[in-house]
Amino acid sequence: MTLAEHTDSRQQRKPSTSRVDWSIVRSVLAKDITATKRSKAVIAPMIVVPLALLVGLPIAVGMFARSTVTPDLAGLFDHLPSAMGEELRALSPRQQLVGLVLGYLIAPLFLIVPMMVSSALAADTFAGEKERRTLESLLFLPVEERDLYVAKVLFAFLPTVAISWICFGMFCVAANIVAWPLMHHVFVPTWRWFGLIVFMAPAV
Repeated sequence: MTLAEHTDSRQQRKPSTSRVDWSIVRSVLAKDITATKRSKAVIAPMIVVPLALLVGLPIAVGMFARSTVTPDLAGLFDHLPSAMGEELRALSPRQQLVGLVLGYLIAPLFLIVPMMVSSALAADTFAGEKERRTLESLLFLPVEERDLYVAKVLFAFLPTVAISWICFGMFCVAANIVAWPLMHHVFVPTWRWFGLIVFMAPAV
């Protein structure tokens, strides 16, 4: 059912004031997703930046560790938490570089993805409505503001979480493939990564 059909049906009955009308929410979500798919200015950064950070960077680090003289990281480990330092000291020098960068240091960079995607979608859902000249007509529909608010929030939240989890899977695949000649086992994700992807990314 389209948003217009929902509007006609809502005109024939008294609007609910206690519950979210999920049929309206789904219609607004579908409209926003369709409009966003047509916007290259929104879609392109959401593809290029995650690929560069979570696929290009692991490949570059893995190739660097395999092809050049590995720097001495022993002094750095003295400034790390004891458990992390001991875990990295047990590895060979080349493995230490890969384990440090891809296992730990890239984790904060991963949070850039949900921040960037949610900001882009949230901006597009309001500024895009204004540019497409659909904001006024949307606000004048006999739809409660609460339902519009829920739809707009979910439009920024649900795709962001989905993209973050997909990018995380791509990162794990790329990192393990490029580092396999050095690590000889699957080293990411660790249990720390699961906390980041399950709790931190949606929270951001």
